[in-house]
Amino acid sequence: MKKTLIIFFAVFSLARLSLAQPSPKQVIKEIEFAFNHNVKLLSDDFYFKTYLSISNYQEGYFSPSQSSQIIASFLSSLPKYDFEITNFSSQNNLAYLSAKIKFHKNSSENNKRVFITLKYIDNFWQITQVTFN
Repeated sequence: MKKTLIIFFAVFSLARLSLAQPSPKQVIKEIEFAFNHNVKLLSDDFYFKTYLSISNYQEGYFSPSQSSQIIASFLSSLPKYDFEITNFSSQNNLAYLSAKIKFHKNSSENNKRVFITLKYIDNFWQITQVTFN
C-alpha cells in the first residue's frame, strides 16, 4: 500500500511539473535573433491581434502576418542597426522586455527604444504588444 501511494505521488508530481508554464527565455532569445536578422521569423509568435505602436509610422491591432510585415518594413527603413535587449521581467503569465535599437544616421549614433509584451496563452508565449519610441 505504501509503495502504491509513493508511486502515485511521484507520478502526480511529475505530471504537475510537465504542466508547468515554460520560461519565456527561449522566446526572448528568438525575438533578439529575429530582430537582428529577419523579424518575419516571429510571425508564429505574434498573438492573433497584436497591438503595434510605431511612432510616426503605424498604430493599431494587426494579425501575426501583418505585424511581422509592418515591423520588417519599418526596420528596413533604418540604416544598419543593432537590436539589444536591455531589460526583461516576467510575472505569472506576463513577460515584458525592453530593448534598444542603435543605428547610425547622418554620421551620428541614434537610438530607438522598443517595448514588447508577451502573454502565456494556450500553452505558448505570444507577443501581444510592440511599441517603438
